Amino acid sequence: MVLKIFENNEDRVYKKRDEENLDFLKTFNLFSHLSNSKLNQIYFQLEKRTFQKNHVFYREGQPADNIYFIKSGEVEVVIYNS
Repeated sequence: MVLKIFENNEDRVYKKRDEENLDFLKTFNLFSHLSNSKLNQIYFQLEKRTFQKNHVFYREGQPADNIYFIKSGEVEVVIYNS
């Protein structure tokens, strides 16, 4: 556990956001067993992105170059039968 004396309200906001993001990562089985220290290392490698409606993340048969963790919104998975 890390205890921090907050210098100002801005520090509190950042600390709260960090905790919320770590809690979000813990909801995935992939990360659920990791310590907060390891989760922090992963978290700081992530990039927050926003996508427009109907954005295509992957196309079937094409290699994926990213993994996405959806924090809010909806995603539809469509598999076409040949």
